[in-house]
Amino acid sequence: LSALLMVMYLGLNDGLSIEVFFLISTVIFFIASFALISRFPYRKNVNNLIAYALTKKIFLYATPQLSASILQFMSGNFFVYVSAILLGPVAVGAIRAAASILSFFIVIFNALDNYLPKIFREYMKISKVDLYAYFQNILVKGLIVSIPVSAIIIIYSKEVILLAYGEEYVDKAFLVVWFSISHIFMYLIRPVSIYLRIIGEVKIFSSAAITVGLFTLLLTIPFIYLYGYLGAMVIMLGQQILQFSLMYRKVLLTKALN
Repeated sequence: LSALLMVMYLGLNDGLSIEVFFLISTVIFFIASFALISRFPYRKNVNNLIAYALTKKIFLYATPQLSASILQFMSGNFFVYVSAILLGPVAVGAIRAAASILSFFIVIFNALDNYLPKIFREYMKISKVDLYAYFQNILVKGLIVSIPVSAIIIIYSKEVILLAYGEEYVDKAFLVVWFSISHIFMYLIRPVSIYLRIIGEVKIFSSAAITVGLFTLLLTIPFIYLYGYLGAMVIMLGQQILQFSLMYRKVLLTKALN
């Protein structure tokens, strides 16, 4: 269906913007999906499954994380938008270029998001003590791997950005250094957030997101205005450190209560 729509767009387009095209194709996709499900011979079982998923417990689990995700998306991109306004569009290209060099970390993070919850649940069935011990073990092992990798990228940041993007961005190699440090904290946040979800402490996601959002909104403009690229990187790294600190503090408080 998507391929057919794209062919139609390329062949029949007459002043239709790509944004409108994707909006129309998305609506068509959902209508087609709904039509297929409604004709599915076991739709009663599907409806029962959906009804089961929309329980109060699921809502209580998901709502804080939904609001946290929205706030994190806004605050995570706000410093980029401000950089574009105050430093020019070239700044956005440089920041995105530096971030993309470490995109392989994101693949690893996504793998952890899929793998760790299953393992954490198995340890939770044994005891919360065993879960906490395994969680700390994962944190330490991750640091043993991520710190040397980040250190190598930092040492050879100029060579890396030269190889990836050429001479034009070599003078922005210091951005790679900041992103390398930031990705260490991005790793740490993964097992901490999964641990908190497994033990049912999900409200911290909303409070942490609000705190990080306020930090971003209040400090981004003055920091970038006064310090340029350096200010943008301080905000970016500060977001990760603040989020990790708030969530790990919750982990320690929860352990102390138990």
